[in-house]
Amino acid sequence: MSQQESFEQLKSDFLAGLPEKLADKSVVSYKQSIKRLEWFLDYADLDYTAINKRSDLVVHIPKKETSLGTSNTLLDYWAKWMLHEKGYAESTIETTYSYARSFFLYLYNEGHVTKNLTEDFVIGSYIDYGATLQQNKWPENYVVISPEQHKTMIENVGPPKFRNKMVLNLLYETGMRRAEISSLEKQHVDLKKNEIIVPAVKSDKTRPASISKKLSTQLEIWRDVRREAYINSDSDYFFITDDARSENGMSPRTVGDIVSYAAESLEEQDTVTTADDTERYKYSTHSYRHGFAEQFIQSSGEASIYSLKELLGHKDVSTTEQYLLSEKDDFLRSEADRHAPRID
Repeated sequence: MSQQESFEQLKSDFLAGLPEKLADKSVVSYKQSIKRLEWFLDYADLDYTAINKRSDLVVHIPKKETSLGTSNTLLDYWAKWMLHEKGYAESTIETTYSYARSFFLYLYNEGHVTKNLTEDFVIGSYIDYGATLQQNKWPENYVVISPEQHKTMIENVGPPKFRNKMVLNLLYETGMRRAEISSLEKQHVDLKKNEIIVPAVKSDKTRPASISKKLSTQLEIWRDVRREAYINSDSDYFFITDDARSENGMSPRTVGDIVSYAAESLEEQDTVTTADDTERYKYSTHSYRHGFAEQFIQSSGEASIYSLKELLGHKDVSTTEQYLLSEKDDFLRSEADRHAPRID
């Protein structure tokens, strides 16, 4: 049995021993954290038994070295690698170690290694320990729109019903921002490929978003039939209104109003006050975005969070990592067609 296979077996045994009632999102975090350890071991050409070496390891990290953390154990080099070579956010490093620590303790307690490096290792030697998690938590009014809630909203959408259902379904399947929905042009919609090219609204580049065949068919009916009856049918924008004054399509506010109207049918709908004392509805277009992200992670297992970053159009992965750090999720993803939510 090769060393890598041996590590895989140990990882499998550890994961199998996790509590049965552990949330799926936590299992995902354990898997991803151990995967990052595997990547480091491959990078350093080491196996897990390097844990037994307390101070005589030498691993070249080509980025600038930190002045903190003077030890040279496997954990020290792993922390330096995550910080300087991979460029992970401090919040990611903190979360990764907090989950992987249990795996290190398992290896020691089961006799697979002879040293317990976690006794003397302090992740705070490399990052601002404890601060990033608190700073990145979602606010208390963080809510998601679940599949069941989406169905309820679809049934209670306001007029014009067909168009507005398309808006909600697109939000549900792609996690697009309301400004991206309103900026969507006909040229951005490739229904033969079941793909949307999301406009560059909050970034300097567009991004692709895969949609289901069912939604693609619905959008085709909207584009080729229903849309043609509107006053502004000659507009380049995909979603339009019947207001002659709105040649530039519907506004982001209109998208928000469509969601708010449909969300009135939810028992959980309420008004909340934001940090700047602004009152708004609890369930909004961003609740669809959160829901997309949560379902994505719960479905995708060990796929990379960097894929989700691209799908959501985040400029920095630290924004995406907030889903990992909140009590709501630990999520990652590999292929949108396989894991993103789809309308029934």
